[in-house]
Amino acid sequence: MTAVWLPALPQAVNELPAQLDRLVLVQTVMAGATVAVALMALAVALGALLAIRRVTRTIASMDRAIQRLSPRAEPILDKAAKIAGDLGEISGTIRRDFDDVHETIDRASKQLRAAAMAAEERVRDFGLVLQVVQEEAEELLLDTAATARGLHTTAAALRDAKRERLEQRRGAGSRPRG
Repeated sequence: MTAVWLPALPQAVNELPAQLDRLVLVQTVMAGATVAVALMALAVALGALLAIRRVTRTIASMDRAIQRLSPRAEPILDKAAKIAGDLGEISGTIRRDFDDVHETIDRASKQLRAAAMAAEERVRDFGLVLQVVQEEAEELLLDTAATARGLHTTAAALRDAKRERLEQRRGAGSRPRG
């Protein structure tokens, strides 16, 4: 194996500077890429640091605003809580009043239905009474008409009989002239 390697040695020595140049180029590119990645990481870290600083300032500003507004907000919150309580009471009162009105309407409706049914029953009973009165009135009118007819017939018969007697008396007491 040593024998094979030795004859190729002069050729390998001649190629060595080209290979070294390639290695240097690759190492240089790798170093440049590493520097670029490091610079980008540094830029991102710097940007994140600046963003964190801004967020911290904003939070501090908001905290100061909250501290300033806190004394002013307490009475507003207290009044809002009182208003909410009052609205709850008003809502409860309205609900109770509505329930009372609804109950009154239900009661009135039931009473109205009962009164309507009673009135309907009274009208039905009155109709039956009127029917009986009508039948009685018809019978009374028929009886009255029959009685009147009988009286009329009797009066006519009595008149005729009286006339006949008068005529017979006149005829018997006076003779016809001739």
